[in-house]
Amino acid sequence: TKAMRQLVGRNVDILGYDACLMGMIEVAYETKGSTDYVVFSEEAVPGKGFPYDVWLGLLAANPDMSPSDAAKKLTEAYVTSYIGSYSKATFAAVDQSKFDSFIPLFNDFTGLIQNQSLKSICTDSAKNSQSFLKTEYKDLYDFIRELKTRIKDGPILVKADQVLSALKDGTAPLIISSGNTGGPVAKAEGLSIYIPGINKSSRIEYRTLKFGRDTRWPDFIESLNHKTVPSPAFDTAVKIRQLLALEKQLSAEKNADRSTKLGYEIEQLIELVESCVIGDINSGNPESASLLNSDSVAIRIVHDDIRQYLKNSLYSKALPAYDKSLSILN
Repeated sequence: TKAMRQLVGRNVDILGYDACLMGMIEVAYETKGSTDYVVFSEEAVPGKGFPYDVWLGLLAANPDMSPSDAAKKLTEAYVTSYIGSYSKATFAAVDQSKFDSFIPLFNDFTGLIQNQSLKSICTDSAKNSQSFLKTEYKDLYDFIRELKTRIKDGPILVKADQVLSALKDGTAPLIISSGNTGGPVAKAEGLSIYIPGINKSSRIEYRTLKFGRDTRWPDFIESLNHKTVPSPAFDTAVKIRQLLALEKQLSAEKNADRSTKLGYEIEQLIELVESCVIGDINSGNPESASLLNSDSVAIRIVHDDIRQYLKNSLYSKALPAYDKSLSILN
């Protein structure tokens, strides 16, 4: 979508995902800044896919329709096209511009529920939330709705209502339109989110997603899968030691093929270290960056990439704390 934006000189009006299970907040967030609206399905999409004939007919009849109105019409047309023939049809339209106001609320809420005393409540809520073909994909609205029936803590309930308002219930929501065919998907509200089962840790690649970098959700997932919340600094330290060890091996390696392989492994590990440190910073643990106390080439690359990321993210305020934690190198 970035390439398309450069080609047309502006954001893509509507991006549609004619594929199964794409209606995830993580998927939508990846194209924030290059698309205005996304339309997709939380559940599997039948073989005949989107009703393009109906969609094109709507646009041909009203070529001046706004992207917002078009996205809403597309949602209605998709669900209507499967009434009576497919019991699990879901569809939604998301206004990408609303992420900037939604994410801070979502992070505040996630921080409140990332508490070991709420672990069983969170896991029970996830088990009872609307799921889809991949059962670890849970409807985000329904997950919070389930939480509200189990949690008595006032501040959490207040923040939950704020998130639901920003997500769908308010006057300027993230989800501008959604629908389903009822039955097994009656509780689908438009956006799913990744919640792996208990004792099933998230993939490390999750933190490399834009959503994984900019939110506390990866840490919440990990908190569900440990008896105690793991120390971010510990996990980061392990990967930093691995990175330095590989770099040392590369400096002593004489075989060209082996050097190439080590170089590739180092590149991958640099990305993982960056993801870990950024995840720690996003979770309020900037001190983890102080573990990067080596003057190696790889670590310098990590520093440069993280500083660039912080400058261009919602966490720019964390940059001074990050720089302070690096004082050992200055």
